[in-house]
Amino acid sequence: MQQSYKFYLFSPTFDTDPVALNNRIIPQLFWAETFLNDKDSVLIITATQGG
Repeated sequence: MQQSYKFYLFSPTFDTDPVALNNRIIPQLFWAETFLNDKDSVLIITATQGG
């Protein structure tokens, strides 16, 4: 039996950071209705500075 999990992000820095689920960008508008399944891949893209 495969489980699904609701996709919630609570950190204030995630308000503008792109999120990818299985190599597909999920617009913030759809975060509340996106579910995570076993073996899904989540990538949170955060800009950093450096040299």
